[in-house]
Amino acid sequence: MSEQLKKLNYLYKLKEVYRHSTLKGRTESSAEHSWSVMMLAEYFLIKKGFVEKYNIDKLKVFRLLLYHDLIEIEAGDTPLYGPDREKKDKKETLILPRLLEEMPEAIAKEQILLFQEFGELKTVEAKFAKAIDKLDPLVHAAHIKTDWKAVKATEQVLRDKHQKYLVPFPELMKLFEEIIKHAKEMEFITE
Repeated sequence: MSEQLKKLNYLYKLKEVYRHSTLKGRTESSAEHSWSVMMLAEYFLIKKGFVEKYNIDKLKVFRLLLYHDLIEIEAGDTPLYGPDREKKDKKETLILPRLLEEMPEAIAKEQILLFQEFGELKTVEAKFAKAIDKLDPLVHAAHIKTDWKAVKATEQVLRDKHQKYLVPFPELMKLFEEIIKHAKEMEFITE
């Protein structure tokens, strides 16, 4: 296998990283999550006036979302509600050089920049991408009681883990509130 093909094939390993969300009796891959966050972002970004209201660069948002979980090729997924969540950033920072070494050079350069921007949350695009990343699993699990029960979700836990990222975007907060209401009505969560 050529070096170019080997490095391109390495990126496809994201399809082999599994999350804790379920899909028809199996778990969701990080690659599937990467697709769904981009679709969720698109849903909001094509709403009339949304891009102008927040002065968002749509392409930057999509690039941030495309790259945001590539680190999981080496680090694996760290569940939001899991015990290792506090160690996630340190673990990913230590693993980043190995990830970059295996990627095509041009992609590795972008990974460094976008990984840093996504983590620092200094740009409106990074803040929006992070909010979408936090909202996606809730949209995904809106009809999957077992996912909610597996993490012992309560309204307060959801607010603690997600709300601060969504507040800057009232349109996302509105959907978040709708999801919480639905989850309570379905008895997926408690107060």
